[in-house]
Amino acid sequence: MNFSEHNKLTLAARYWLTGKASADSRFLITLNAFNISQAFHKGVRKDGVTQEFYHQINIFSYLRTLESQMSFPELVLATALLHDTYEDYEESHEILRRDAPLV
Repeated sequence: MNFSEHNKLTLAARYWLTGKASADSRFLITLNAFNISQAFHKGVRKDGVTQEFYHQINIFSYLRTLESQMSFPELVLATALLHDTYEDYEESHEILRRDAPLV
């Protein structure tokens, strides 16, 4: 995986999510989770090469293919984006409580 692939996947996810949030306001929480997660995950993974945010986007991209099977896809996708944030970044706790209270 190179940086170009990471950027393409991130842009595709953002465009898809922006469109979903425009059509269905429930996805605004997911868009907010995307922004929070991207703001925190700026480093590289343990392999020293892969962008840290790639992990969240990769999971998000897979789960969005299952969206039609979910009762609350906006919350599932938001949780996928934020699943490491609380654990890995102690300073995120207050931001998550304030800006992502439903996740």
